[in-house]
Amino acid sequence: MLSVDELKTRDMAKLKGHGPAGIRAKVWDGLVDIWLTPEWQKKSEATKRSRATAPDAMLHTRGSISFGAHKKKMEAEQNQKVSWRDVYHKTHKKKNGEFVSERSKHFVVNQAPTRSSQGEEGQKIDLNATPVDCFDDEDGEQGNPHLPISVVNLVPDLNMSSNFEEFEFDLNNESFEQDEVLIEVEEEAEEMASQPISNVGEIHVKKLRMMNNEECKAAYNMLLQKSRNGRLPKGVMHEVASLFSVCDSTIQRIWYRRNHNNVVVDVSHKKGNCGRKRVQVDLDKICDIPLNQRSTLHSLAYALKISKATTYRLLKSGVIRRHSNAIKPLLKEGNMKSRIEFCLSVLEPCSIPRDPIFIGMYNIIHIDEKWFYMTKRSRNYYMLVDEEDPIRSCKSKNFIDKVMFLVALARSRFDAQGCEFFSGKIGIFPLVMYEPAKRTSVNRVAGTLETKPIASVNKEVIRSFLIQKVLPAIKEKWPREDTGCPIIIQQDNARTHIDLDDAEFCRVASEDAFDIRLMCQPPNSPDMNVLDLGFFSAIQSLQYKESPKTIDELIGVVVKAFEDYPTINSNRIFLTLQLCMIEVMKAKDSTSNSIASSTTSLSSESSTIFISSESSTIDLSSESSIIAFSIDLSSGYLTRASTVLCIFKK
Repeated sequence: MLSVDELKTRDMAKLKGHGPAGIRAKVWDGLVDIWLTPEWQKKSEATKRSRATAPDAMLHTRGSISFGAHKKKMEAEQNQKVSWRDVYHKTHKKKNGEFVSERSKHFVVNQAPTRSSQGEEGQKIDLNATPVDCFDDEDGEQGNPHLPISVVNLVPDLNMSSNFEEFEFDLNNESFEQDEVLIEVEEEAEEMASQPISNVGEIHVKKLRMMNNEECKAAYNMLLQKSRNGRLPKGVMHEVASLFSVCDSTIQRIWYRRNHNNVVVDVSHKKGNCGRKRVQVDLDKICDIPLNQRSTLHSLAYALKISKATTYRLLKSGVIRRHSNAIKPLLKEGNMKSRIEFCLSVLEPCSIPRDPIFIGMYNIIHIDEKWFYMTKRSRNYYMLVDEEDPIRSCKSKNFIDKVMFLVALARSRFDAQGCEFFSGKIGIFPLVMYEPAKRTSVNRVAGTLETKPIASVNKEVIRSFLIQKVLPAIKEKWPREDTGCPIIIQQDNARTHIDLDDAEFCRVASEDAFDIRLMCQPPNSPDMNVLDLGFFSAIQSLQYKESPKTIDELIGVVVKAFEDYPTINSNRIFLTLQLCMIEVMKAKDSTSNSIASSTTSLSSESSTIFISSESSTIDLSSESSIIAFSIDLSSGYLTRASTVLCIFKK
C-alpha cells in the first residue's frame, strides 16, 4: 500500500487508506473526513491566501528543529543564557551571514517592536535581557517554544487579554507582521515568567473561596437593589461576583434561593444544625457513681455507657472538671481550735474584730528539716527522635543517697524605694558528719575525711545545730537596729525538736543582748510554716536541674539553690501564709480550705504593696465577721493571744 508521500496527489479523498505507519487506518480516515468538511476547507483557503500575501514570512533556516532546541544548543555552545532575539538572528541567516529574506533583515535592523503590556506605546524591549528557561523538555523537540507547567496558564490570550489590545490580526491584511507578533509574544511571556510567582498569581490566578453567611446576605441585598420586577439586568451577576471575588454560579445560587415576593430571605449556605445529633448525657447520674469508679475518663465513660470521646468533650467544654485529691492530716477538735488560735495570735490586737490586720511577721524565723535526694526515681526528659535514651542506675531505688538539711528563713525587708537591706535567709545547714576513711580505695587514701549523713537525728543533734549553727547565723545576719527586740523561732511539734524552755538553748540565745525565743506551730499544720508551704519545693526544683554524683556535690547544689532563690518570691510565700490563715478561719474546723498555694499566684499589685510598705499585709476588712466568730470559738483565748502579740511588738 502506497504512503501519503508516494501518492503525490492533492485530492484529499484519495488519501483514505494511505495514512502514515504510526497512525491507525481508522483514525487516519477520520482525519481525512474532517479535512474534507466545508468549514475546514474554508480555513485552508484563508491561510493559503495569507501565506501568499507574504511568501517570505515563513522562511527560516531551522528546518524541522524547534526554536527551543536551537536555543538550548546555543546556550550550551556559549555557556550562558541567550535571548529569543539571538535565536531569531541565528535561525533567519544563511551560512554566509546574509538574511534569508529582505523582510527578515528589515524587521531586525530597521524596526523596534513595541509592547503594550505596560500600557505605553513605543516602549522598546530590552533585547539584552536574559530570559528564564521556558522549556520543560530536555530535547526541546516540541515545535514552537512553550512555557513550563507552573506558568503555562499565565500566558496572556491574544484575543482576550488587555495586554494585547493593540494587536488586530487579519489573515487577509497585507500589513500583518507575523514575525513581529511572534517576538512580541515571546518577550512578553519571558517577563511574566521572570516575575515572582506570588505577584503573578495574585493578578492572573483566581482562587476559589467560600462566602460566609454575612457575605451571602450582602450579595443578596445588592442583587435585590439592582433587580427590576424580580429580574436582574444582564451583567449584574457577573458584576457582583467580581466584587466578592467568586464565580458567577455562586451568585446565581444565592439569587435563586429567594422567594417569589422578592423579600429578604435566608440565603445562608448552612441552615440550622448539621451533622448527627449530639449524645445527650444525664449529668445527674455522675453524682450517683462512686468516686473510685470515676478516677479516669475511661472508667467514667464505662460507668455512663458513653464513648471516651464524648467524656473528653464534656471535660473540654467545662461540664466536668479534673480534681487532684491529696490526703490531709486528720484534725481532732483540739487541733482545730489551736489552728484558729494560732491565726488569731498573728493579728493586731487593736484591729480585732472590726478591721483586723496581720502583724508584720518580721521577727519570726521559720525552721524545719528536709530530706534532699541525689535524684528522683522517675524523671521526664524531652529528646530528639533518634537520640539515645539515657540510663540511670543505683543499687536500690529504695536507698537513694540523701542528706537532711536544717533551714532557717525569716521575712526579707525592703526600704521605701524597694531596695533589699535584709534577705531573710539565715542559713541552710546539712546534717552531716566528717569521719576519716578507714582504708584506702581508688577514690581516696586512708585517713581522708569523708562526708557522711547523720543516720539518726535526735534532740541532741538538733540542739547542737541550733546552738552551734543557727544562733550564730542569726546574731551575724540580723539587722542591728532590731537587736534588742524579741526574735521568735517557729518550729513544728516533731519529737526531735527541743522544748521551748530548754535551759542550754535559752542561755546561749540570751547572750550578746539578744532575746531569741522558741515557739511551736499548731500540731498537724504544715501549712502554717512557710518552708513546707512552698520554699522547700521551690529550691528542690532548682536542685533537680543539676546532676550531683557525690554527697559533697549534693550539698553544694542545695546550698547554691538556697542562695539563688529570689527574695521577692520568698516574700510572696509569707503573703500566701496569710491567705492560708484566712482560709483556716473561714473553714473554722478542718483543713478543707482551698487557697492558691503557688507563690506566683499572687498579683504583682500585692507584691508591690508588700515591698513598698513595712506594715502592708493582706486586707481582712471584709472578713471581720469571720474573725469575730473565730474569737467565739477560741473561748477566751483572746487574752492569751494579746499577750503573745505584745511580745512580738516589743
